[in-house]
Amino acid sequence: MKIAVYHSLPQGGARRVMSEQIKGLSRRHKIHLFRIKEDTKKNYNLDKYCEKIIEFKFKYKSSLPYFFKRLSRDYKSFIGLNYLNKTIANKINDGNFDIALVFTDKLIEAPFILRYLKIPNLYYDQEILARVYSKAFSFAEDVSWLKTKYELYTKIDFNNSSAAKNISTNSYFMKQHIKKVYTKNASVCYPGVNTEVFRKVVNNNKNNILYLGNTDKYSGFDLAKDMLKVIGNQIKIKIEIVSGNDIGDDKTLAKYYSFALLTICPSKIEAFGLKALESMACETPVLAVNEGGYRETVIDGVTGYLLPRDPKAFAEKIIYLYNHPEVVRRMGKAGREHVKKNFTWKKHVDCIEKQLIKIAKSGKNN
Repeated sequence: MKIAVYHSLPQGGARRVMSEQIKGLSRRHKIHLFRIKEDTKKNYNLDKYCEKIIEFKFKYKSSLPYFFKRLSRDYKSFIGLNYLNKTIANKINDGNFDIALVFTDKLIEAPFILRYLKIPNLYYDQEILARVYSKAFSFAEDVSWLKTKYELYTKIDFNNSSAAKNISTNSYFMKQHIKKVYTKNASVCYPGVNTEVFRKVVNNNKNNILYLGNTDKYSGFDLAKDMLKVIGNQIKIKIEIVSGNDIGDDKTLAKYYSFALLTICPSKIEAFGLKALESMACETPVLAVNEGGYRETVIDGVTGYLLPRDPKAFAEKIIYLYNHPEVVRRMGKAGREHVKKNFTWKKHVDCIEKQLIKIAKSGKNN
């Protein structure tokens, strides 16, 4: 098949999934990648897997004063990006493609392009617009302009998602969310892990906890800070915060996992949580909140622990694992076997490929 792929994803797990899909699908299909011009040099080396890469310029940043900068960004997100997506969709519609594979947009979540594609297409939805749909991010007071903005985001995300005729997603948690919010059915294709890259690296330094992500409320950093306060001086432990450009390539990331006693995953409304799987593949146990996609990847008491969003609960398990290295080793080995058996990129790509072929053969959007 000749497949058009559209993405405007930021660095992170969702971007990794997209790149692995392209790599896997390119073995039997011709891939043309349409993307918003990169704002980073890191592109997962997709050039060799694509017949062609078509980039489109979109300048989101503004040098205007704060208030006007916000207005400028909103205009670009709501109006300019819509126009650009329509332009890209027209090029795909006229490109003799069998199908289009579409990913979420880093600015608005569900992309505008879904409204304009006329060829068969599949939208792989990996994220929840949590700040809009989740009560965890509700406003403590009436901030009218911000509420109006978020209502607009909600409307755009809903309308764009509703335009998707075929949706696939990364977890049954997301499948339920899509059904509840958009009243749309979705199929599930679990992401995977490259266990040749993400594996144990020999290291004796096991007195640090790995926190991978942004240091904000959405990522659960407040829980991590409170957890350390509860631990206090009971054990000699420190937290290693790795975010943004510090993450580096996959081999570097695998070292971060391997060098840690455990990885904590406190993100709020996590759709899947690829970092939990990557950590387990490196034989490092995971302490995750008992929410969202983590419930589908972490086996409580076997590969780590699923815990309430309570710093005391996290602190108690950290102290226990620190004092019981044999449990850490046992959980580490169980975690790697769990990943190797259930979460491979081959399984993921095979799943996506079957969906794409079925949709393309139908000759229309289902």
